[in-house]
Amino acid sequence: MASYLMRMNVRPDEAAVPPAELSRLQHMFDIYSAEVRIHGEPVGWEEITEVELVKAPTVGGLGGIVMGFFVNTQDRYHVGIYLRRDEAVLANISMKQVLYVMQSIAYYAPNPVSYTGPDGIVPLTEL
Repeated sequence: MASYLMRMNVRPDEAAVPPAELSRLQHMFDIYSAEVRIHGEPVGWEEITEVELVKAPTVGGLGGIVMGFFVNTQDRYHVGIYLRRDEAVLANISMKQVLYVMQSIAYYAPNPVSYTGPDGIVPLTEL
């Protein structure tokens, strides 16, 4: 059975995302009530049909250890947003950014949005 994002009755809280992460996210995913700009392209909320969440791969071995000293090593994720005819990917974002994106879609999208990904991240429902 398919899972869908559960409709939210409260707008997502931008304050839950640290300012630097929110600024980076808004370059990829900038929301308005009538549309969202994904990588600068306007997309109507009704065009979003599905989202897919996957954990971004990490670099293993010595290279990964060395990079861990210089780069934030918290888990990162990729969010695939499927539109009627296209797909957009928000790559390498934090869990706080993921939650903001998913909550925004669940709040603004007028139609049910299918979800594929790990359980327990966002509230889901079955139609």
